[in-house]
Amino acid sequence: MRGKFVRAWDDGAGIDPTTGRALLSVQQDAVQEMTGSAYTTVADISTANAATGVFNTGTHTAGNVPSSSSVSGAYHELNFDASAVARTATETRPVNMAWNAIVRAA
Repeated sequence: MRGKFVRAWDDGAGIDPTTGRALLSVQQDAVQEMTGSAYTTVADISTANAATGVFNTGTHTAGNVPSSSSVSGAYHELNFDASAVARTATETRPVNMAWNAIVRAA
């Protein structure tokens, strides 16, 4: 247990998103999944093809601009995805061990 956080074992209660976790099992650390996109005109983003790490580029598209964007005509898409460089999950958590706490009434 050295170097691990204690996480109360939920015994199937649904609080821990990892279903079927056994008592004393170790769960690796993770960052909550984050994704997003930015859209701009092709002329405004000349170096986007060099995107690395959590960033990647989409393709130039004529028309068919997402409705949430104010860009019109051809555009370039810049995507963000944390899972490209880190373990991701539905929650942010440290390395932890499922532990059963026993409480005695005095």
